[in-house]
Amino acid sequence: PTFDSEKYVMALQQFEGLLDVYSLEGEYASVFNVDNEQSNSEVIFTIDFEGSEDNRGGNTGVFWGPLGYALEDNLLLNPEFVRLYFNNPGDYQNPVMFPLGIDDQRFPNNIATFSVGASSEVEETDPANWRPLKFISDLSSLPSRGGSSENFPLIRYADVLLMMAETENAVNGPTM
Repeated sequence: PTFDSEKYVMALQQFEGLLDVYSLEGEYASVFNVDNEQSNSEVIFTIDFEGSEDNRGGNTGVFWGPLGYALEDNLLLNPEFVRLYFNNPGDYQNPVMFPLGIDDQRFPNNIATFSVGASSEVEETDPANWRPLKFISDLSSLPSRGGSSENFPLIRYADVLLMMAETENAVNGPTM
């Protein structure tokens, strides 16, 4: 493929058209909260699910989620990915010590450091037992196949801002 700067300029113009239409959510957790789906300022394109009838819902919690909650345990976390969240990567050991040294507000919304027992959450000191948590807002009832009403955002404003930065870099070079 050749470097066609005109295509990047065209893409940049399209991205700029979204700047006054969408905005980042103030709290990261609200991007993926089912209660915020209708007023979410960040989601541009989503797959909508309605889990209340005829198995037409999503499968949030079926294939991933905390141990003891997910119906299947199909999505495991790469330890190197998890280590990146730690303020001091050397604190990522097995076993880990709670409280964790993590300031990134995305971490507690993306990674379940606990398993779900009969009536409570149990801290998992072995990071191999941590699982993805994103899109799961209610752990009080087990998931069901096709039963989730949580929509799945495919394109977010945050994605557009990143693409804009990459396009700007391709057209004008790095600015920092």
